[in-house]
Amino acid sequence: MTSADVLRLRERLDDVLRGKPIATPAGDPVVTMLAERLAEARAADQKRITALEQAIAAAEIESKTLIAGLRNSLAAALAATEASLTELAAAQAEQARLGDEVQRAAKLLARAEARIAELEEKPAADESQPVGAEAFAELMDRFVNSLSTRMGSLSLAGGEIVLKTAVAPTGSGARFVLPSATGKVPAVLHELRLRLDPKG
Repeated sequence: MTSADVLRLRERLDDVLRGKPIATPAGDPVVTMLAERLAEARAADQKRITALEQAIAAAEIESKTLIAGLRNSLAAALAATEASLTELAAAQAEQARLGDEVQRAAKLLARAEARIAELEEKPAADESQPVGAEAFAELMDRFVNSLSTRMGSLSLAGGEIVLKTAVAPTGSGARFVLPSATGKVPAVLHELRLRLDPKG
């Protein structure tokens, strides 16, 4: 093969690489073989490129689907959390309200039990009826409230109540004994002063 043949072969190979159709002489098997190999390689590369493009497109679709699913799951979880927090706040408020009612009921029960205990006690020989602290406080509260509501345009801003009372032992503890206008006055009386100051 002469140098001219080599040069001509290179030119043909360059044309093949550039995709330029060439006329191959019937008696040139080397060029024919190279052209076939290059065509096969180009076809294989194109096939791989197509497969990669399809795989990338499928992966992109799957990724978008997965992201959308995650966003929906996150939104549902946030909504459920907010609903749980709302229910928790409502339950706490209800618990606080029930706690206040239980405390009020316990105070009323204690007063009722103390009053029942006082009523079940028998009067003393001098017919005096001992009064416990709960009943005594309730009596003073009713007295002050009644006085305040009957003063018309006036208001009870302060004052002092002085009571003469005795203390007598009973089966359920010490009790106050208020002197009776018709009964026998206890031998020993104690002075009890109650100051009435305005609230606030």
